[in-house]
Amino acid sequence: MGILSAAHLYRQITDYGSYVLDYTGPLMIITQKIIYVAFSVHDGMGRDESNLNAEQKKEKLKKVPSPLEYFGYVFHYSNILIGPVGTYHEYTDFITGTVFNTKGDEPADPSPLKATVEKLSSAVLCVVVFVVASPRFPVASNADPYFIDNTPFIYRLIYAWLSIVATRMRYYFAFKAGEAINNICGLGFGGYDEEGNPSWNKMSNANITKLELAQNMKMLLDNWNISTAVWLRRIVYDRVTSHRTLATFLLSAFWHGFYGGYYLTFITCQILVEAARVARRTLREHFQGSKMTSRFYDVITCVVTMVFVTYATVPFVLLDPWKGLRFWRSLYFFGHIGSLLALLVLRGKPSRPQPKPTNQDANRNGILTSMTCAVKNLNPREGS
Repeated sequence: MGILSAAHLYRQITDYGSYVLDYTGPLMIITQKIIYVAFSVHDGMGRDESNLNAEQKKEKLKKVPSPLEYFGYVFHYSNILIGPVGTYHEYTDFITGTVFNTKGDEPADPSPLKATVEKLSSAVLCVVVFVVASPRFPVASNADPYFIDNTPFIYRLIYAWLSIVATRMRYYFAFKAGEAINNICGLGFGGYDEEGNPSWNKMSNANITKLELAQNMKMLLDNWNISTAVWLRRIVYDRVTSHRTLATFLLSAFWHGFYGGYYLTFITCQILVEAARVARRTLREHFQGSKMTSRFYDVITCVVTMVFVTYATVPFVLLDPWKGLRFWRSLYFFGHIGSLLALLVLRGKPSRPQPKPTNQDANRNGILTSMTCAVKNLNPREGS
């Protein structure tokens, strides 16, 4: 992580504010793999197995890999550039063929052709949308003073959403291309579905449909840069004992680099996640009375999620924190104000009104109380 941080700082100093494809991208992937191996060895050789969760027990290593095994995993060609990253255990299962062990009539060598074609098609479609839409909706305009002063609030909000969607297409292209490359070489096999078709979703970067139609922040985060989200959960969230969400966001920002826009976004996402949890826990039950109100709730939460995610992620793409703050100020900081109000007003409220006890419940409670008292009287060790 130290070498990666030095590389991020060097690029930030020498080429501030620009997106370039250089060695820092593969170095971020290599960092994930090195940390995966380090924690697997630590879990297998330095911790009591009773303190491990199910995943840690599965991924633990009882001995340090040989240099050939280690560097073969770290520098494997299929995911060295853009991922997705799997664990060392998943890599060795692929190398030894264990992952393809099947039972019954299932084929021993499932074909990845269909999954590869589908993911490459998605990648091509995304890059076409990016090439067409990105020049028309540049993200930099969100912080341009002239654009802010001469554009209505609603139009600025819609423009921000369109510019972020166009930017996401660039990431979708890389994500889906990376998945396809891994699948075609045999990585990412996840078994067979209920109909007996091979599933190649074990190593995924993004679920585009679920992400774009996410109804809450958790659903969005669970479907964006999936392999990195899993890495963060396994390395941070499952291991720290307090402020787990905040610690996860901070490591994610540290791994991405040191642009102030990253930290503005990740700290804001922490607030949004907490506010979304409180709002969902408090409000959702009131819309589950009928199918129509439930669908209405789904649509509203989808729109609200996209609005708040757009608000939070523009500074991430702008990189410069002052530009990010200028963008938020142009929108009157509605994302922060709305989230804080939700936390203040809705926190502590019950999710549903508690039903009043009926006569039957009262009789049942009376019977249970009488039985408990009788048992205590029969047991001389229990006081009255």
